[in-house]
This record gives sequence, structure tokens and C-alpha cells, in this order.
Amino acid sequence: MILLLIAGLAALPAVAQAQTGTGVIVGTVSGPAGGALANASVTLAGTNLTAVTNQQGSFRLSPVPAGEHTIVVTFIGLGAGTATAKVTAGETVTADVRLSYSEAIQVSGSAFLQGQAKALNTQENATNITNVVSSDQMSRFPDINAAESTQRLPAVSLLRDQGEGRYVLVRGTEPRLNSTTVNGERLPSPEGGGRNVALDTIPADVLEAISVSKTLTPDMDGDSIGGTVDLVTKRAPLEASTQASVAAGYADISRDYIGAAAFTLGRRFSDGKTGILFALSGNKSNRASDDQEPEYDDQELIDMQLRDYTLTRERYAANLSFDQQLSSGSELFFRALFDRYQDDEVRRAMDNVVEDNELVRIVRDRVQTSNIYSLSAGGNFLAGESVINFRLSFNHSQEKTPDQNTSEFLQEDIEYNPNVSAGSIDPDNIRANPLNEDISSFIFDKLETQYKAAEDEDWVGSLDLTNGFYKDTGLSGLWKFGVKARMKTATQDYNVFEYGAEDDLPLTDYLDDFKPATPYMHGFTSYNIGQFQSPSAIRDLLASGVLEGERVIDEDLADYTIDEDTYAAYGLLNLDIGSNLNVVGGVRFENTTDKYQAYELIFDEEGEPSDLTPITGEKSYSLWLPQLMMRYRLAEGTNLRAAVTRSFARPNFGDIAPWQNINREDLEIERGNPDLEPTTAWNYDLLFEHYLPSVGLIAGGIFYKQLSDNIFVATFEEDVNGETYDVEQPVNGASGSLYGAEVAYQNRWNSGFGIYFNYTYADSTANYTTRADTQLQGQSQNVGNIALIFEKSGFSGRLSLNYNGKSLFEVAEDAEHDLFVDDHMQLDFSAQMDLSKTVTLFLEAINLTNEPYRVYEGSKDWTRQAEYYSWWGTIGVKLNF
Repeated sequence: MILLLIAGLAALPAVAQAQTGTGVIVGTVSGPAGGALANASVTLAGTNLTAVTNQQGSFRLSPVPAGEHTIVVTFIGLGAGTATAKVTAGETVTADVRLSYSEAIQVSGSAFLQGQAKALNTQENATNITNVVSSDQMSRFPDINAAESTQRLPAVSLLRDQGEGRYVLVRGTEPRLNSTTVNGERLPSPEGGGRNVALDTIPADVLEAISVSKTLTPDMDGDSIGGTVDLVTKRAPLEASTQASVAAGYADISRDYIGAAAFTLGRRFSDGKTGILFALSGNKSNRASDDQEPEYDDQELIDMQLRDYTLTRERYAANLSFDQQLSSGSELFFRALFDRYQDDEVRRAMDNVVEDNELVRIVRDRVQTSNIYSLSAGGNFLAGESVINFRLSFNHSQEKTPDQNTSEFLQEDIEYNPNVSAGSIDPDNIRANPLNEDISSFIFDKLETQYKAAEDEDWVGSLDLTNGFYKDTGLSGLWKFGVKARMKTATQDYNVFEYGAEDDLPLTDYLDDFKPATPYMHGFTSYNIGQFQSPSAIRDLLASGVLEGERVIDEDLADYTIDEDTYAAYGLLNLDIGSNLNVVGGVRFENTTDKYQAYELIFDEEGEPSDLTPITGEKSYSLWLPQLMMRYRLAEGTNLRAAVTRSFARPNFGDIAPWQNINREDLEIERGNPDLEPTTAWNYDLLFEHYLPSVGLIAGGIFYKQLSDNIFVATFEEDVNGETYDVEQPVNGASGSLYGAEVAYQNRWNSGFGIYFNYTYADSTANYTTRADTQLQGQSQNVGNIALIFEKSGFSGRLSLNYNGKSLFEVAEDAEHDLFVDDHMQLDFSAQMDLSKTVTLFLEAINLTNEPYRVYEGSKDWTRQAEYYSWWGTIGVKLNF
């Protein structure tokens, strides 16, 4: 299949030359200030030949009949522009267009409207259903990372960590069912075991835009069921630009500081043919959180952990973009993104083990670092009336936790008087009530040290060929073919040692002077978690040689090496029929081969783990992914879109690695499943959208997804040599459906007031082998945003409310024990004041209502986790030259 397409690509330039009597028009569209306008609509007057400008503002119309023509350019928020071009058969001519402000709506001086215009033009001119947030919009919301910027879009919700958005969920699909790309290329995950990327690691400052594609075209990677989140890095503008910002802030619960800075420099040389942009971003925050995690058995409290987190998070990113414009509209480019994220965390926990009459003081300290490198080089070349695109990419992600220590001191024979019993619980006041706790009675129990390293690396090459055609004024379009190869290597290395002591080591010899900056749980309860061992004293104890340790060999079962080769080919036809109908249809073929090595645990005659033996495996699968979508223009700025597409999601690495842990003493087996099939889905979408002359939007649509071979962890019995074992293993078999509706409204009035609103309703059904008629994990029934905006006389302010409804977190054997993430409603505020054309002051305040992260079991009364972060904010200055 791929060889046939390559042969077809080689022959296409000759076919293109067969269209005699036509030529090509290329050009650049710029705005009133001279900057490039991406996603402007370009039309050849009197025909249905259209084009959309790229990130550099460039466009290409082909094939254009010989003769003199008028080009019409439109961009939401600006007045239409025209240019004339005389086309000679077989030649390429240039026609540049510069747009001016519209008399009907003044976006001049309004960053809100300018940013919204960029995003809405991208959405309107996209072939597929997509939502976009531009860098201007990102800077107006108090969002420090890419995940939090994405949450402002319709049908997007987040999984959070320490109060910050981390994983993106589109239309209620779990993170595995979504993909993350940088400039259209899939980004590998730095975390071991999975494929989803934690977007809290990437600062928003280095991005030009974030787009979420909810339907896929054949020329896009097909491994995304919910949506594809594309991080578009900044490119060199047409006009020289220098931007800088610096900010300082404060976190309430830690009573500590936050700092951030960013710098961007963009220039063009050689009469605008060479572009270079360099962007830097860094931020550091000293944060804290308070957490409680009760656990029950038959509605009796059996365990209660009270946790205090202190953490320092640092994000650093650099973006480099180079492009060289060649003659006749051809281009070479190089793009690089470097990202480093470090999380330095100390977790102190008082663990009330009610069922064992024990009280444990636990301290875990670790520094976790993740690095992401994304490098790509390629070009776009004109060959007659055809365009050849090629790209080579190297993407590398890595996460390391080199020296994690978890120490425990234990007091036994604790008397508890918990205030929880069957049918009686106060979810805001869950207590274990230890009656005889004594700090002098805690004795060293154990120390666990951990080393973990995960890497995921891709080499990618792609080749595409596009050729336009023009039959008459009522039929034009293009066809496109392409091939792609991705070579991936993913590894994980996990080493754990456990230490004990022969003699009793009292906690009082190792206490630190740590005290929370604010009362535990921010004073909402009278909990007192007391004193803990010093992390530095524990490290000194380990170095002294007093402790005796051994390797926890069964933890090495997390080690794996996986080589994954993917080959893809596609063909598509994009038709403009008349002046109002656009139809895109095609098919994509993807073949994946996985080769893996993991380990099986071997036990000695006494049933103790003694050794590991390698296990290898290999699996291949192929998928055909047909795609069909339509856009019908009901009126100027009003479209009706429909799509039927097929997509898929690959299994996580930790699930397909063929590891196995056999516990002969407890007759239990845990193992991976190298025979897992990818999850597939048929997706159906219908969307109405109307773009307002005031740079606003009214949109509404419905969607439906039919999923097959969803993956979940199953527990079942298996006979081994005449004995019955309980087996836990990820399996296919869950089918399900996801359906819903979404609406959006954006507008700003002449008074300066505006609104940014979207809401999504979704529901799902899922049938697991152990449970039927439940819902998909991660799916929230209600998701929405509303921001009240005021912008006038250089001032811009917005009060933003983001809401995620409850979602299923973990499927149990029965509904009473399912775990749910509770609904989350967060209130943020941001404001900016332009002191001059170059200087802007800004203020950002986040989580003003101290919204917690909360998990409950079965019903909301039975809290399983409640974590509080309080509010934090920054104030700073921006410079723009």
C-alpha cells in the first residue's frame, strides 16, 4: 500500500503539468500594523478557488486560469482587502494584500478583540471541527501552563495535580484517548507507563496558539478519539518584535513567593525572506497543600491519612524558530522546543491505621525532573502546480526521580474512637481520634529509597504531495497523498530498596522544626498533625550505615523496553462545490508493530521473591480509518458542519508490557497484557456556527462516539496447576458510547463589556466484563466556562469561572464502591492596564474561593480525598517593542 502511494507521489508532478492554460498566484497577507495574518480567507473573485494563509501569512492559489484576476481577502474584525494579478500559463505571480481596520468594529487597541479575531478566523477556515485559543487570549486569562489555557475551550476539562491543571480531557474522554502534538507532530510522554502528556510542564508563554481538533482529517495522525491538542509554537513575525515580562507573586497557604519571567525576540532579514524567533520562559512557585484521605470497610473507618505537602515547582522553556522563504513561495524551516520541569516535594503524613491500632508518621521527599525536546526540520516546495511537503522530526521526553526517600516511624497499640460508623458520617469532619498518641513512643519502622527513570523517544519522517484542480466556476479543490513513519523507543527503569534497623530508633532523635505556614486545612478543622522526622536527618541516618537494606525485587516488574514502529499512508480529496459547499473525504491506513521486553518474578521454595526472568513479545495491528466531513455556508460567516470519522487509541506501555507477578502464598497474579487491541471509535459530529461582525461567535452542536475494545483492569480467577489464583490484568472488552451537545457564545459590546461563555453536556454508557450499564471513566456530564470582561481606555479585566462536573475515577465491583472526582468550580481574576504603547501592568489571582480537589466513594458523604490549596496570585509588567 505504502509503496504504491510513493510511486503515485513520484508521478504526480507530471500529472499536474497536464493542466494547461493555468498558473499559480502566491502572496502574503498582513494586518494594519504590518504583521502577518494567519488563517485569513483568500478567494479568487468570480470562482470558488480559495486558500487560507499559513502562520507566516502566506497563501497559494492553484490552478488559476490564465488572465487578469482579482483576489479578495477577508479576516474577522478587519475590512476586506483586494489585489489584482495577471496570470500567465505555467508561471507563478505574486500578489500581496494588506488589510485595514473595519469601520464597523474597531479592534485597534483591543488585545481582547485582536486575540479573539485570530482564534475565530482559525476556527472558521479550518477544514475540520476545531477550537482555538490564541496567545493574546492566553495572556488575558491567569493561566500559567498549557493545560490551564486549554481548559477555556468548549468541551475541555482537566485532571489536576496540586491545584494546577495537568491532563486534558476532551468531550469526557480519559487522557489516553486524547493526543498532544507540537506543531502537528505527536509528543511522547515523559512519564513512564502511559502515552498522555502532562501539559502542566509546558509554560504558555512560548506558544502562539493552542488548537483542539475534535474531528480528524486523513492527513492527521489517527490515534485520537476525544481530540488532538496541538501546541503551536511562536514563529518569526513580519515586523520586528521584542517582548518581555516579569512577575512576582504570593501563595496564601505556603506564605511564600512566586516568580516568573519571559522574553521573545523575533526578526526578519533579507527583505523578509529569512525569519528567526527566540523565546524564553521561566517560572518558580513555592506552594503547599493540605490533604486528608480516609478509607472505609463496610462503612467503618479503617484508615485516615492527614497529609501536608510543601513543594517548589520550576518550569523553563525555550523555543527557536527559523524559516527561509525561497523563490516562488517555497520554504525551509527548523523549529525547536526545549522544556524542563522540576517538582521538589516533601510530603508529611500522619497515617491513622485504625484497623491495626497503629499510628505512622511518614515523610517522603523527592525531586522529580522531566525534560521534553522537540526538533523538526522540513520544507514546502512547489513543483509546477503541485506542492511537496516533507518533515523530519526528533522528539524526546524523559522523567527522572533519582533519589526518593520515604521514612516511617510507628507507634503501636493506639486506641481509636472514630466518629464514622455504618450509616453515620459527617463528610466535613471525619476523625479517627487517636486517644493515646505520644511523640516519644514513635520508633523507626522502615525507610524506602526509590530510583525511577522513564524515556520515550521518536524519530519521525513524513512526505506529502498536494495538487489543486479547477474544472469550472462551480467545481474546484485539491487532492493530497502522503506517507509517514515513526520509530519509537520507550523504556522504564525502577529500583527500590527497603531498610530497617536492629535497634529501636526513637522519632524524638530525628525531629525537624517544620511548622506549616498556615493552620492545617486552613483552620477549617481543628486537626493537628504534629511533628515529623527531618528529611535531612533521615538522609544522614542512611549514610551512617546503621540501617540494613535489601532490594525490593518485585518493584523491578515495572521495568520495560518497547520498540514501536508505525507506518502510515493516506489519500484525501477536498472539493469546493459551488460557492457554499466544501466536502473532504479520504482514508488513512496505519500499521503498528510493538516489540517488548519486561520481566517475570521468580519465587524460591519458601515463596519469597528471588529473581527476575526476561519476557519478550511482539504484536502487530493495522487499521483503516475512513474520514468524511462537510462544511456548508448558509450565509456569510454562518456555517453548518458535519463529520463521520473513525479513530483509535493505542494501549498504554505499562499495560502491554508482558510483566508478571505471581504470589504463590496469597494465590494472586498481576500481569500486563501484550495481546491488548487498540480502542477504536466511530465519531459523528454536527455543528452550527455563526461568526458575529463584532468579532464574536454563536455556536452549537451535537456529537456521538461509539467505542469498541476499551481497556480496563479486570479481576478474574485462573487455574494454575490445580490451584485457583485471583488474576488482575488489563483487558479489552469494554464497549461504550459517548454523546452530548456543546454551545458557545463570545461577544464584546461598544460599552466595553463582553462575555466569553461555553457549556458542554455529555453522557455515556459503558459495559465492562464485570459491570454493565455504567459510564466511561473521566466523563463529566457538565463542563463550562464563563468570563465577564470589561475593556476600555487601556484597561482590561475579566472574572472567570470554570466548572467541571463530577466524573468516574475508578470502577469497582459494584456501584457503591465506585470512586468519583467531585465537581470543581474555580473562580479566577485577571486585569491589565496599558501605561503606554510599550508598557503594561498586570494582575492575576487564581482559585479565589479555595476550591478543593475531592474524591468520594459511592456517594458524596463518603469522602476518600479532600485536598485544599487556597489562592495564589502574581503582579507584573510587560514590555512590547
